[in-house]
Amino acid sequence: MFKFISDEMKPDAVFWGGDSVPHNLDTLNEQTNVEIIKNVTQAVATGLEGYKVYPAIGNHDTYP
Repeated sequence: MFKFISDEMKPDAVFWGGDSVPHNLDTLNEQTNVEIIKNVTQAVATGLEGYKVYPAIGNHDTYP
């Protein structure tokens, strides 16, 4: 996805809509959410390096 965005779409900015944490609410806790968000953030930063990325926090990103 990131390669396609970078190579084909070449946007002026990227709006990251949040909800990076999966919806399996019964297995999530604060620490797992932090780790997931760190991993996704690293993937976005690496995959879209050089692009302006505007993140939003989704409702699942803050649960529990």
